[in-house]
Amino acid sequence: MPSFRRAPRASVFARHLTVLAAAAALVCGIAVPAEAVAAPASAAPAAATAGLVQNGTSQIVTTGSWSTSAASNDSGGSVSFATRAATASLTFTGSRIAWISRTSPSSGINTVYLDGVKVATVDRYSAETRYQQSVWSADVPTGTHTVEVRQTGTKNAKSTSPNLMVDAFLVDEVPTPKTAVARVGVFEADAKEIALVGTWSHLPSSSDSGGSSAYLNTPGYASMTFVGDTVEWVSRVSPNAGIATVSIDGIKAADVDRYAPTTEYRKTVFRRTGLSAGPHTIRISWTGRMNPASTTANLLIDSIVVPDTTPPAAPSDARASTSGSDVVLAWAPVVDAGLAGYRVHARIGDGETRLIGATSAGSAFFRSLGTPADSNVAYSVTAVDSWGNQSAPSVPVSMSTGATPSGSYRAAACPAATVTVTTRKDAEAAARAAKPGDVIRLAPGVWPKQLDITATGAPGRPVWICGSRDVVIDGGGYAVTSPINVSFSSHLVVTGMTATHALKGVTVRASDNVTISDMLVEDIGYEGIHLRSNTTSSTVVGNTIRRTGRLDPFYGEGVYIGSSKNNWCALTACEPDRSDRNAVLYNTISETGSDLIEAKEGTTGGLIAGNRLDGTGGMARTESWIMVSGNDWTVTSNSGTSSSLHGFRINADTPGWGRGTVLAQNAGKVDATGYGFKLWEREGPGSSGTLIACDNRITGAASGFANVDCVN
Repeated sequence: MPSFRRAPRASVFARHLTVLAAAAALVCGIAVPAEAVAAPASAAPAAATAGLVQNGTSQIVTTGSWSTSAASNDSGGSVSFATRAATASLTFTGSRIAWISRTSPSSGINTVYLDGVKVATVDRYSAETRYQQSVWSADVPTGTHTVEVRQTGTKNAKSTSPNLMVDAFLVDEVPTPKTAVARVGVFEADAKEIALVGTWSHLPSSSDSGGSSAYLNTPGYASMTFVGDTVEWVSRVSPNAGIATVSIDGIKAADVDRYAPTTEYRKTVFRRTGLSAGPHTIRISWTGRMNPASTTANLLIDSIVVPDTTPPAAPSDARASTSGSDVVLAWAPVVDAGLAGYRVHARIGDGETRLIGATSAGSAFFRSLGTPADSNVAYSVTAVDSWGNQSAPSVPVSMSTGATPSGSYRAAACPAATVTVTTRKDAEAAARAAKPGDVIRLAPGVWPKQLDITATGAPGRPVWICGSRDVVIDGGGYAVTSPINVSFSSHLVVTGMTATHALKGVTVRASDNVTISDMLVEDIGYEGIHLRSNTTSSTVVGNTIRRTGRLDPFYGEGVYIGSSKNNWCALTACEPDRSDRNAVLYNTISETGSDLIEAKEGTTGGLIAGNRLDGTGGMARTESWIMVSGNDWTVTSNSGTSSSLHGFRINADTPGWGRGTVLAQNAGKVDATGYGFKLWEREGPGSSGTLIACDNRITGAASGFANVDCVN
């Protein structure tokens, strides 16, 4: 029986006798010494200090009838319990107290008093028995306090008993500060600034920010004193994660449930902003509680972060000029040790200011492709540091734009023919002999096999090869590489005709300033239109592309820019395929075997804008409408319908690639289980510098808008 300290019955009886004797003596007029009136009391137990105070120790004082139940799963090998009116109290010296107990189908509703004041009602019922649970805890001012738990005789409607049960009390005290107070930085779990109290273990993993994390499955906590106005706790979320209590300066800030159906690393699970400059102390405490779907109640620390919250200075001296059909912006570099890069914004006419692109810290200039013709555009630039702080915008600079490739090199604008040709041989010869500004028109009809084109125009005076949709260049089967095969060309426009029944639709290689516009490309074995082998500054605009990947869906992209790293040795002398500064604009793409548009690693500085994408009946070998693995692409104003999994994907798996892409003003109805925007970053969250604007409009993505935060 009682394992707790109780007032002895003999002492109670002796006290009654003494009081009666004193009363009789007073009636008889006999003086009684003061010490004869007081009962002989035993000494009060000393206040408990930091540590686990097990049931059965003299420091826990009980009233009522208690029993003991042994179990190896309890912290000390047993618990004490009472089924009728009873209390258990502990006087302690510290700054935090926790009551450790079981929860079970036979547990009651109990009350907790702190220094004589009721502070909580605790329902300990659970459908299955759980051991060593922190059923109640509190931060208190450092000093001596008394906690008392009481049996109330009440229970959850599902419980079979109103019992009160005590496994132990956990007393904490403010840990001795470590050798350094944390300031701005990322502090890994083993950093000297973090105090780990309890039985912690370290778990190595390359997916954690510092290559490992610290975890705890029994009572304890992690704390750190820091100077700053913001603090973050970075951890994993997983199927076996618990609920932790976070406090700032001794005041509870949040209960954090880290449960998730799948494991994700480097997640900011808690963030507090708006603090005074400090110092402050954050404490993250194990509670023993967990989500009903979780398998354990562990606490895990990857890192604690004190971010820099001061933005860099605004860029100055912004200026704009035209370069051919593009607008080039430049500005004075911002001097800031933590500068990460710049964001470029534009306002067309009286519209809203929108994010249109980004550059690295070393690039104080930006080339705007596909700018609408004959518009007044106000450009501004902001600076961003490595912590994500964004400066005020630069003073806007306005530019009136002229015609652009997307507006001028279209089938409807094809000039009068210099020559009309009726055979493949004549067309190829006319292209080789063409001078800048020449126009070659193909006669309507079916053109068999492959048209090989090499032509050289001049800036503003391209060579045109035009034909209506009735000009059908038919490969006749997958043995023919491309109905239209453009090589070693410059300032060339191919527009208007149909390409069908071949391994690929249109291929452009080792060329620059080529426009493929207003074509119908359909029933193709692999990809519809492919720009590769260092093809640069070219435009794919206004085409209709459908039914690609008929031979193998895996290779059935609608528009494909660059080439896989696995093919660089075959195509570009083992160097990246630098098919840079290409634009994919206003195309209608459907029924593809793979991505509707893909920009491969090795490509840089392109634009994907205004395309209409429909995954219905296609996408057998892909997970998104658009996939970008290159650097510094701008993906804007595209609309998608019916994807296989995600809307847009950015892949930063290849070292050095998949960085700096901006996705803004896109819209789509995904109607699938994935995300609107799915970002994969090899080096962890934020490492790619990808920006997903909050002005994208996505519906029907069951997993959510994006797997990272959006930016304004």
